[in-house]
Amino acid sequence: MKLIDLLARSAATHPQKIAAVHHDDQITFAGLWDKSYRLSKKLKDLNLAPGSRAALLFENGVQYIICYFAASAAGLVVVPLDTSSTPETLNKILKNCNPK
Repeated sequence: MKLIDLLARSAATHPQKIAAVHHDDQITFAGLWDKSYRLSKKLKDLNLAPGSRAALLFENGVQYIICYFAASAAGLVVVPLDTSSTPETLNKILKNCNPK
């Protein structure tokens, strides 16, 4: 079972339970599923091949989680980037993974 399938199951069985909290920001399983699914449809509209890499450079937070699940639901491979990395390190990672 994929992580996105677990999210779908949690959204169906516990829609109002809190899925994630970061400082004052929080989201329920239903909200996380809805936002992730809607964003995944937009990503699919870009006609990226399944397995294409999607680099995510975010501060920790709910928005990162939404984007992670959306990319996964769209069939993309997530390449998480650390915001504390130097530009040189980020450039090396991006050159190596060739994200779309």
